[in-house]
Parts: sequence; C-alpha cells; structure tokens
Amino acid sequence: MKDKERIKGIIEAILFTMGESVAISRLSEVLDIEEDTLKELLEEMKGDYAGKDRGICLIELDGAYQICTKIETYEYVKKLVSQPKKRSLTDVMLETLSIVAYKQPVTKQEIEAIRGVKSDFAVNKLLEYRLIKELGRLDTIGHPIVFGTTEEFLRCFGVSSIEELPDIDEVEMMREVVMNLQSITSLPLKIDTVDQQAMEAALRIYNGKPMVNSVNGKQESMDQVFPLIKKYGGAVVALTIDEDGIPQTVEKRVEIAGKIITEAAKYGIPKKDIVIDVLTMTISSEPEGARITLESLRKVREIYGVCTVLGVSNISFGLPYRPAVNSNFYTMAMQNGLSAGIINPLSEDMMRSYYSYCALMNYDENCEEYIRQYGSVKADKPVAKDTQITLKSAIEKGLKEEAHHAAYELVKTMAPLDIINEEMIPALDGVGKGFEKGTVFLPQLLMSADAAKIAFAVLKDELAKSGTEEEEKDKIILATVKGDIHDIGKNIVKVLLENYSFDVLDLGKDVPPELIVETAVKEDIKLVGLSALMTTTVVSMEETIRQLNKEKPDCKVMVGGAVLNQDYADQIHADFYGKDAMQSVHYAQKFFGMVE
Repeated sequence: MKDKERIKGIIEAILFTMGESVAISRLSEVLDIEEDTLKELLEEMKGDYAGKDRGICLIELDGAYQICTKIETYEYVKKLVSQPKKRSLTDVMLETLSIVAYKQPVTKQEIEAIRGVKSDFAVNKLLEYRLIKELGRLDTIGHPIVFGTTEEFLRCFGVSSIEELPDIDEVEMMREVVMNLQSITSLPLKIDTVDQQAMEAALRIYNGKPMVNSVNGKQESMDQVFPLIKKYGGAVVALTIDEDGIPQTVEKRVEIAGKIITEAAKYGIPKKDIVIDVLTMTISSEPEGARITLESLRKVREIYGVCTVLGVSNISFGLPYRPAVNSNFYTMAMQNGLSAGIINPLSEDMMRSYYSYCALMNYDENCEEYIRQYGSVKADKPVAKDTQITLKSAIEKGLKEEAHHAAYELVKTMAPLDIINEEMIPALDGVGKGFEKGTVFLPQLLMSADAAKIAFAVLKDELAKSGTEEEEKDKIILATVKGDIHDIGKNIVKVLLENYSFDVLDLGKDVPPELIVETAVKEDIKLVGLSALMTTTVVSMEETIRQLNKEKPDCKVMVGGAVLNQDYADQIHADFYGKDAMQSVHYAQKFFGMVE
C-alpha cells in the first residue's frame, strides 16, 4: 500500500484526538479504505506500539479501536493528576456486574431474583462507573429497563468483546461454592447439579452429610447418582419420573418411588436417606394435578414410610394471587404426609398455613407460637356476576355452554365467516392481549380457547352446509426438547397460537430431534417452536436446530423457556427468542405475513 506510514499517522492522530474508541467502520469511511485492509494496518500498529520503548498501546474493543496508556506507565501518569479518584468494586458490585455480563440483556428484577436481595445501590454505582448501561425497555408489563455492559467494561477487564468472557467451570465453581458456604454457615447444603463430575467434586469436599438434588426413576439417572451417594454418603431427593416422563396416575408415581427405593437398597442406601418428590403439577393446565399429587404423597408415606418433599408453589403457576392457592395446598400437603416443603419463608400466607397447621395438629403446645405470630384475618368480599352474554363475552369469559348457544343464534342472521371476523377473532385477540398485560390468567386463557372451539364447531357445520371452505391455517410445530419434561410454557404458547388461528402440531415433551425434523419434513413445516426449562436441555435444543438447518433449511426456529435469553438463542443459532408466550405469537404473525 502506498503511503502506509502516512495513513498510520492519520489513524494515530484520529484516535489520539478522539480519546475514546472509534469503530473500524467509521475509520474505513473517513479514510476511504476497505475494512479488511484497515484491520491489517491496525494490527501492524498494535505491534509497533508493543515495543518496550513505547508508553502507549492500541487496543480493540468489540470492533472499535482506542489508544491507551500502557499498564506499566500508568502509575507515572497518575502522579501528574491531582487527587485522582480511585474507584473500587466491592464484592456486591462485582457479583452484580458478573450477572449483567453473563445474562445481558437483563432487568434489575432478574438481577435481584438471582442475588436474592435488592440491588439498587450496586446497579446505580455500576452505571456511575460506566461499566453498565441502559439498553432500553422490555415490551412487557411495567416496561422494565434492561442493562448491558459497556466499552469501559471491556477495557477494564482486558477483553475485546463479551464473547471472550470465560465459560464457567462448573466443577471448580461447585468446589468453590461449597467451601465458601461451609466457611460461613453451619446449615446443611443441598448439592444441585446434573453434572456428575461437579456433583462428585462437591461431595468429596463436603463437611458433613449433604442432600443431593436429584435422582429419578430412569435407570441411567440411578446408575449415575447412587454410586456417588454410596461412596460419599448423603441424602438424596428422588423424583417420580421414569423413561416415560411424569406419570399421569397416582399408581405409577407410587410404583416409581418403590423402584427407586429398591434400587437404592442395592447400594446399601437406607430409606431414611431418600426423600421422595411426587411432583407438583400446576392446576391451571392440569386440573387433576393437585389431587394426583396429594394422593401420591399420602400413599408413598403409607406404603414406604419415607420422607417427602414438594416444590409447593408450582401448583399455582399461571393463576392470580398465587399465595392463596400455595398456602392452602401447603396445608393439604402437610396433612397428606409432606415432610419438607420448598416454600418462601418470607411469604406471610405460607407461614400462616404452617403455624396454623402446627396448632391444629397439636405440634404447637398450647398454640403458643401461633398466638405469638398472628392476629385476625379479613374476609374477602363476594364478586358480583355479569349476566350479559354475547358470543364475544362468552368466549372472553370462557363460558362453553353460552358460547355454543350464542353461536347457534348468530348463524340464523349472520354468515359464519362474518361471525368469525366480527365476534370470535376480536374476543380471542382481547384475551391474548389481556394475558400479555397480566389481566387475564392461564385458566381463563384455556377456558376461552375451549369456548371458542365449541362455537367454531357450530360455525363449521354451517360452513359445510353452505359449501364454503374453511380457510387453511398456517402450521407450526411445538415441542419441548429431549430430556425436558416441563411443558407448561409450551402449552401456553400452543393455546395462544391456536387462538390466533394457527394450526399447531404439538409433539409433546421430551421430544428427540429426529422426530421434530421428520415431522417438519413430512408436513412441510415452515416454523418450529422449541421449549426448554432446564439448562442441561439447551444442548438438545441446539442439536434439534442443527438437524433442522441441515434437513429443512427453509424452516425457521423460535425458542423460549426459563433458562434461555437472547445470548443463548444466538449461540444455538435460533431464528427468534421469545421472552414470553405473546412474543412468539407476534413473531409467528410477522413470519406468515399476517401483520406488518
């Protein structure tokens, strides 16, 4: 290149004058040089500055470049500055910063959920230090601010982009966490990991008898976990799941519990070291879930005499005022043999149930603890019924019988397609928007969908009589990926998509990649939705996407689930990440050209 040194000088002048990083695209535009050629020059300049006799250096920050003082000369420069402001990061700030770095974009509420405490001070300080910044607001209830890291963060930690941040070594991290926690508390710990090596590392150094979470009725799981329990000791949480997933009957859950206990005995693990979790299923999507759980709980206690545990709050997912349901279910579970409830001890409703139960069962002598804790409780006022019933209101309220009657009356005076467009679609759209805003809850959503199906059945008959063909719907595959048995999120997306006139092929949960790909090819599917709740099953999601890209390249993939974020989605090459169910609906509408 002609005048290479002159161009280097110009670059040096620009960077020196700006005093901050300049994107390579901007330099290319100013100098009228191709970015690839410019990058070569910048790398040469890096080498030039690296000489021992140079006091400055050239660094790269996420595709931008900046001239900075070398570390070894910084102390001398600092002496010229009067009263330099020293900024230090406390452990709290470092903890918060690491969450932002690895979870970005992330809200303050999500940060606090991970840390378990308020984080206003740490977040504000990191903003003040320009280590994090506001990236915008989420399009959800309250429009919370989302945060991400800055160029200053990259400079401070010596990386050119967030992709260079080191992956977490789970084995070493588990070791460190156990050692640190046991140095500050004598409370027993529960080792929770699906990484066998990490589990063994924790058990090897654990001082005392830990609880391990978890094992299940799959032979593979028992073969991995029980040898470690035998070798190192400990109690183990056992989930009533086997190769067929979560059983839908009491008998099967009890059978799996017995299978686990029998297998544990082969390793010399006594029943007193086994805590059975018969699993809490949400009643908003599985109406029989509470009854099955409670009966399973009672029978496991009666037949095997083992201790039991439940994630109590799972029962109320998708419902309004969840503490009311949680606390009542907690009482019922204790009455049916629950030994240990996974609850929020700061929930007044839950603790009220606990102390009331202890008083009622005479575990609280003379009700002393109850008297010390609580006073009177206010009763709720009854809610008046709305008697106005149109097809639209019947669907909105989830009234199946009324929806059938209203549809039957409307077809006498209106064309079926007009009823669909003027009554049903506005009703379902209103329910969908209400769910998105948090004014409509999961059971209402499901009831509305059922009411709409009944009304449509009436209209379908009339369409057939008139010779009018039903409009073909766009097809979408939904599946919870292999290894994951949690499908409540997928089910919500399914209901919403169906409400918005999509034809959903629900492949269920724990679905292998091959079945998803096979169905997509066979049915010529253009959009697939994948769900995962557990971190470990993201690998299955990635494999499914890889196979789809290979066998059905014209098919797009949208993903969602509690463990996912935009970074994860990008990493596994998903086409879209939906933070909630309605975002998936919006993407599907745009993808099929239903909205702009």
